[in-house]
Amino acid sequence: MLEFELLYYQQKPKWLHFVRQCVHSLTHLGLETHRLGPPSLSAQWTMEHMIGHFGSLIKQPSNSFANLAEQAKKVAEVNAITAIYPDLEHKKKDLHGSIDIGNGFLLLGPKDQKPYRLSSREHDALINFHSGVKDTESVPRRFTYRWARFQIPTGQIARSYWKEVVRSSRSACTDRNLKVHELMTFTFEF
Repeated sequence: MLEFELLYYQQKPKWLHFVRQCVHSLTHLGLETHRLGPPSLSAQWTMEHMIGHFGSLIKQPSNSFANLAEQAKKVAEVNAITAIYPDLEHKKKDLHGSIDIGNGFLLLGPKDQKPYRLSSREHDALINFHSGVKDTESVPRRFTYRWARFQIPTGQIARSYWKEVVRSSRSACTDRNLKVHELMTFTFEF
């Protein structure tokens, strides 16, 4: 990879287009994987999301490239104005039926209609998780409500297995990647 960059790019800014992202990203693979997780769950998603977003903005298929450039220009202008005047940014409201549990975390539906009876293994895991809690009255006993989704402060949504398995087909490939840096304590008030 380094030989490729030296041969074709030679550290000349006007030749930067010769170095493909997939080749250059290999230089960052070790450190970034440790910091962010597998590259397919961080770098690739961002690019695919933007391609999908700009693709949905195209309204004139006869002149798609000119239309794409105009839509990208509009997005850049809005982003620049929002960066200069942050108060203009449209604030999203919490989704209907969600519960804000503080610090930017949301429980999102659907959820169980009736209390779910925990198996002995689930109950032991929950008791172990709450072992450091001083107020033992807040620890669920044998019944709890399950929520299908959980939104973290960055806006990303973690989905639970028990609802996703009902939604998706057997052949669907679903990635689940959750990286926990610190164990946090939540207080639930209903």
